[in-house]
Amino acid sequence: MKKGAAKLADILIGLVILLCFQFAGQSITDQFSLTLPGPVIGMLLLFVALTVVKKAPRALSDTSAMLIKHLSLFFLPAATGIFFLGAAVNRELPAITLIMVVSTVVAMMITAFLMQWLIRKKPIDERDEEMAN
Repeated sequence: MKKGAAKLADILIGLVILLCFQFAGQSITDQFSLTLPGPVIGMLLLFVALTVVKKAPRALSDTSAMLIKHLSLFFLPAATGIFFLGAAVNRELPAITLIMVVSTVVAMMITAFLMQWLIRKKPIDERDEEMAN
């Protein structure tokens, strides 16, 4: 029974840590009237803190692992909203399709350009050695 209580305490501590960073991010957003969402700023603050500390506390690691394991549950509200907004989605379907196609093509073009640029940047001798191995 003690092991379960300790695990629950770790999860609660991890949630408190995550909520504190989210609150800090939201406070910064509200204070400076930023357009960036508070939770995003909170995540950036958490990233900086973990980079400085160089090791995540066990409670935070356990809580994060649990949340990531059940991540699909967080998408249910969005999927439900799309289900109930069927008429609006149908009205905007041509625009949504166009945006998806254009953004996919642009992403592929940028990726191809970057690959060509990176390949040219590597000396020819190194490429020949890699191909020989």
